Amino acid sequence: MDPKERTHVRVGLIGAGKMGQHHARAMSVLADRCSLVAVVDPSEEARAKVLEICPSILGTLALA
Repeated sequence: MDPKERTHVRVGLIGAGKMGQHHARAMSVLADRCSLVAVVDPSEEARAKVLEICPSILGTLALA
């Protein structure tokens, strides 16, 4: 695929634990290719940590 034809991907993250935070850091490095737009996790603390990593997230949700 020609790099000029790449599409910017919007991602929702399910789970904001250690691996979710790892994925959020990876997506922040790839900000020219993807955006983390939403996070779902029952832990407010975990969601807050991901928001620190990617402050441009549009929203978070707690599901239990």
